[in-house]
Amino acid sequence: MIYLLPSISATLGAILSFSLFRNKHKEVSVLASFLALMFSIFLLFEPDSFTAFFYVDSLSKIFLLMISCVYLGVVIFSIGYLEHSHGHLVKSYQYFSLLDIFVGVMLFSVTLNNFGLFWVSIEGTTFATALLVASEND
Repeated sequence: MIYLLPSISATLGAILSFSLFRNKHKEVSVLASFLALMFSIFLLFEPDSFTAFFYVDSLSKIFLLMISCVYLGVVIFSIGYLEHSHGHLVKSYQYFSLLDIFVGVMLFSVTLNNFGLFWVSIEGTTFATALLVASEND
């Protein structure tokens, strides 16, 4: 389904930055966030979709665009913030992977039509947020 492209790009960024490209995790996260934004802009011009599990209307498209814009901004500003944090985070690749997972699940949640899957996706964002908070070494 074409409406899952922003979520897939963020989730793929998490997988790649955590496993294959640990030394290039910042670049992978920037690329994933840029792709999510480009896919969200592209989806603004696609027709609405209504299935048993997915419901994408104009409001969902606006949320996809807003989440993707904030995602790109957070990734870009996190790079500078983490360079000045003086080692408070255990692993920066872990931070960017968890951020990508959080946004991937958040982008997935705004396209759902099933309350069970919606609840699971919101719990996924809660779990990713808890791991992001726990990754600080204080």
